[in-house]
Amino acid sequence: MASCVYVIELAPAAGRRRDPRIPWVYVGSSARDPEIRFAQHARGYRSSGIVKRHALRLRPDLYEDLPPYRGSRRAQTAGADAARAPAAAGFGAPGG
Repeated sequence: MASCVYVIELAPAAGRRRDPRIPWVYVGSSARDPEIRFAQHARGYRSSGIVKRHALRLRPDLYEDLPPYRGSRRAQTAGADAARAPAAAGFGAPGG
């Protein structure tokens, strides 16, 4: 089964940031379509508390060029790599 990487922008209330002009983002991977997984996060299904409480919207501009990956391990690795790109562009990730 193929997994995709997705990015969710979090509300400013998610925590203090070095630069308040740059939002927090959460990077995840799932076998589900990003819109379905986003809805699951909003309902609290297999979601961290910070994402459930502070999810604003999907950020396809940060993940749409990434291909689906076969297997969860590859998707997790791709997700970690994808998380580095927004961080390099100035985006923050809670706890990371």
